[in-house]
Amino acid sequence: MGVVAVVAFLPFAEWWLFSYPVSDAALQRLTPGMAEVEVQNILGKPCDRLGRNTEREVWVYMRFGSLVSVTVFFDDSRHYQNYFKD
Repeated sequence: MGVVAVVAFLPFAEWWLFSYPVSDAALQRLTPGMAEVEVQNILGKPCDRLGRNTEREVWVYMRFGSLVSVTVFFDDSRHYQNYFKD
């Protein structure tokens, strides 16, 4: 019984650890110069926001315990620049 449970759990664990929390289709909808509100409407609320009171702001999207993330970069006027999948 225990082996069956482990085998059944493996696909979920792989999905959780190695899939991105944001779809490629959503990322393709982003265009440079978009306001933060537009980006948040497409991607949802970020897990973390870094550099709020600095020149550049960075949003991080990831699942708790996941090994991969998507980082979204904004310029000094708080408009979308690009993203990076890690």
